[in-house]
Amino acid sequence: MPDPCPLPEREAPCQLSSCTTDPPTIPDQDCPVGCELGPCSPVERAELARQLREAAAAESYRPRSHPCNCDEISFQANPGFVHRFPASYTKGLPHDPDTGEVVGSAYCELLQALAVGEPSWFENLDAGCCPTCLPPDPTPQQLLECRVRRRAQENPQAAFAFQLRGADSHSLCLPPAPAFSSAEEIAEIAETYWMALARDVPFTRYGSDPLIAAAAGDLDLYQCQMAPTAAPVLFRGVTPGSQTGPYVSQFLYMDAPFGATFIPARIRTLQPGIDYMTGFREWLAVQNGCDRDQSFCDDTPRFIRNGRDLAQYVHVDLTFNAFVQAAMILSQGREPLRRCEARPGMGVEFARCLPYINPSADPVEQFPGKSATQIGFATFGQPHLFQLLLEVMGLALRAVWYQKWSVHRRLRPEEFGGRIDRNLVAGIPYPFHAFNYAQLQSDVLQRIFQHSAIQNQNRRRPPEAPSYLLPQAYAEGSPTHPSYGSGHSTAAGAMGTILKAFFPGEVQYILNPVVPTDDGLALTAFDPGGDPFLTVEGEINKLVDNIGIGRLFAGVHWRSDHQQSILLGEEVAIRLLCEQRNTYNEPYEFRFRRFDGTEIRIRPGTGACPEVIGGEPDPALPCARTRTPFTCPPPATTTVEPPPPAEGGDGDGRDS
Repeated sequence: MPDPCPLPEREAPCQLSSCTTDPPTIPDQDCPVGCELGPCSPVERAELARQLREAAAAESYRPRSHPCNCDEISFQANPGFVHRFPASYTKGLPHDPDTGEVVGSAYCELLQALAVGEPSWFENLDAGCCPTCLPPDPTPQQLLECRVRRRAQENPQAAFAFQLRGADSHSLCLPPAPAFSSAEEIAEIAETYWMALARDVPFTRYGSDPLIAAAAGDLDLYQCQMAPTAAPVLFRGVTPGSQTGPYVSQFLYMDAPFGATFIPARIRTLQPGIDYMTGFREWLAVQNGCDRDQSFCDDTPRFIRNGRDLAQYVHVDLTFNAFVQAAMILSQGREPLRRCEARPGMGVEFARCLPYINPSADPVEQFPGKSATQIGFATFGQPHLFQLLLEVMGLALRAVWYQKWSVHRRLRPEEFGGRIDRNLVAGIPYPFHAFNYAQLQSDVLQRIFQHSAIQNQNRRRPPEAPSYLLPQAYAEGSPTHPSYGSGHSTAAGAMGTILKAFFPGEVQYILNPVVPTDDGLALTAFDPGGDPFLTVEGEINKLVDNIGIGRLFAGVHWRSDHQQSILLGEEVAIRLLCEQRNTYNEPYEFRFRRFDGTEIRIRPGTGACPEVIGGEPDPALPCARTRTPFTCPPPATTTVEPPPPAEGGDGDGRDS
């Protein structure tokens, strides 16, 4: 039977023409005692290390341009708009109190600081006015809930940091985000509005809940405009396995073993039915940079059961939580009493083409061809796995922070919701896609208006008029950095790729899957109902989508933010593994499937990296395989006429 993981012949480690050995490369005595043993002398080793560094630098040298959707250019040049940057991220800067748009001079200061790249320039940025949210005689509860702080811009300096491991952040690419006036932009905000309304519907009720049925019927009308990022199954991801079985990855329902301790799977979540930024005054204060503490927390630990729970999980995580915990679950042994561990794991074997067994895996499942006398630790063991997870997370975040600040500066969904509200309530014109905008007003926006009326009456002091703003799960709304791409999604794509490289996901099944009860207090068996078995690969992919799409449920990201960013993160991980492929002494091969289903391998050698199984050339970077970059169109000279102001109130969305 042929070897399923053929490895190339390894050449002699030292290949310098002047190689003199001390100690000898091939020992000439039975017992080569000495202080330093190895195939190379110290000088030879230093020279080989230098050559590896130079080869890695040559591999990562990829100067490239970065296309954007041209919104900033188009609006700047269009005299038909009162303000110049309604399609850009502007949170934390001063905003016009009537239109909710940024003051142009303040945004230009931000652009100047980014163009110069000097940290001190950011110290002089204008900040928005943060009004008090308290009435004249506040109650103790109102004093507790209104802790006003000003938010700073989140880490624009990361856009300029160099990366000397893997690809430099400026050599990677995200395709242009959907333009403000595109059909896709309206389709994506429609999905985000529906996700806000559906936050409290249990995932297990998606097949029977009338609100979910209404959302599915409405979003079906936008499907042709949302390709290639739309999911055919409502609110799910599109990676292999994400649409199979329960909505939430099984890794989020397992207690994670951490040696003598463990991390419970239950989380502290939020009380149902309470959203934020549903009134214009509150929304404007947040755009100006006002901060709020999250209130109405649920003190009962629960399993993730709905969109609000998932949004809260990714509200306070450290980005790596889910993937480090998944790695512990996968790699730790099934029997917790072998070393008196606190909790068992799954004890999954390391991938077939890695050099060592997982000592925590069941012996009857060990793959052939592994070393019989060695196990991995610093290389191809658990420390190596966790080092790569955290390292690739940092690289992924730097890569996407460059895209956020230096290239795209896409507005957050909450800001786009502000443009819709000002259009419908105050008559301010914007160039929305006419056909899809009409569809948006026919159903979901009517529900949003009614939802905000209830929210504003019941939860706000003083109450505000109803609005068409996007309800937020977080009191402070989005983070203070641009929307495209998603930091959570990029990091998730990178760390998920590392997990798939280490574990044989496509042949390892997760048996006895579970789902939470509607109250999230217990887990029950999941009836597959004809669904195929859940695989480790599918549940890793689903975890990647859960982490990114949880931010959509919160209202802080767009669908394309997530879908394009997991591909960016995947590329970050692949470039790191490729750069390191010749740094290990053991023969090995990483073999796994990309998120698009393409099987690739990474192994020692000098050829293409990664290699595509089947002989097709690897498409290399996300920009080359998802969207075709386009030339910026000339600035628009016409706008869509807005409808008349909504009845009631004084026409500006605030109480008279």
